[in-house]
Amino acid sequence: MPTTHSTPYSSTLTRITRRKSRLSQTPQTPTSPTSKVASFSRRLSLRELEMHRRLANLERENTILRAEQDSSQVHAVIAAQEASVWRHWFNQRLKKKDNSTKRFKTDARIVTSQEGRMEAMAEAAKKAARKQAEKDKRAKKQQVDRDDVIRRAAQEKEGTAFSGSLKYKTKRDMIDIAFALGVESEGTSAQVLRVRLHSHFEAYPALKEDPRYIGLFTRKHKRADAFKENELPPAHRHSPMPSSPTPSLSHTPSSSQVLHSSGLDPSCPDSVVPSADNIHRPRPHPRPLPRPLPHPLPLSHTLAYYQPDYSASSNSFGQYRNL
Repeated sequence: MPTTHSTPYSSTLTRITRRKSRLSQTPQTPTSPTSKVASFSRRLSLRELEMHRRLANLERENTILRAEQDSSQVHAVIAAQEASVWRHWFNQRLKKKDNSTKRFKTDARIVTSQEGRMEAMAEAAKKAARKQAEKDKRAKKQQVDRDDVIRRAAQEKEGTAFSGSLKYKTKRDMIDIAFALGVESEGTSAQVLRVRLHSHFEAYPALKEDPRYIGLFTRKHKRADAFKENELPPAHRHSPMPSSPTPSLSHTPSSSQVLHSSGLDPSCPDSVVPSADNIHRPRPHPRPLPRPLPHPLPLSHTLAYYQPDYSASSNSFGQYRNL
């Protein structure tokens, strides 16, 4: 077998030959301008899609952040309102009353002067009186509550009917009605309780016809009759004045009755027997005449016209004296 020796030129030629053979075996496709444009547009559309996705994510994050901001603002407003309420309550608690005696604690100090001892005793007496008044007030309230419970139990047992409009009922009366109806009345004001009772009666109209509650919606007082057009109202009507009756002969006392009543003796001839003609009868008083209306002075006269003439009166007096 012959031996072949490889040289650098031969190896290079071999590589070139192999490369040409590979290129000849690979099919050649010429690149057109349309293919280049399609690939470029495809790359642009992918970039736009990525940008739209990022924008959507950013909008979603902004929406979430805006909602969190609104929620934090609401919580801040509520906290500020509660803080203002507590601040007002705390300031009211710190305010001293006009007649307050809590200037110092008598149990935590030593009284060394007579004035201080007297002041401490007076304040202790006021404090004891205030505590006693509060205790009496609580006891009175408890007694009233017990009486109310007993009264309501008696009303339920007897089936007492209620009357009068709810508009003019007191809170105590409305609590009795609410107890009978089973409406909650604990810790409510009179106005709230009145509204609750009206709502209950509107929800159950049959209760308005119940004999026990019908008096709350009906009038028992009869209305006064309307006066006619040509008549005065009853308040302006005047009753006629009673006229003094004239004594008749039948009511005239006899002569014997007059003698016995006057102490005269009928057998005495000097005694004057009154007759029906000379008996004193009360006369009716004359009707008073109206006073004349004042009128102004006439313009034709002056004040000198109405002044008296004192000279004439003095002359007449002198003549009378000379007589």
